[in-house]
Amino acid sequence: MLKFINYINEFIVSVHKTNHVILPWGCDFAFQNAAQNYQEMEKVIEYINKNNKANMKLLMSTPGRYVDALK
Repeated sequence: MLKFINYINEFIVSVHKTNHVILPWGCDFAFQNAAQNYQEMEKVIEYINKNNKANMKLLMSTPGRYVDALK
């Protein structure tokens, strides 16, 4: 998980000019079993939110909510 947090900080957060960043997850065929994929994403998000020392909070969202947060 530390590598994932470092990836977010170094390659995602560093190129955004806002406090909100988007992190696409998966690819076109990644969600053939949506329920299982969402459960796994929730586990990762929960773990990182509880264990990261960076000032970040991950959450699942939609493109519309992301755009609204940028306003």
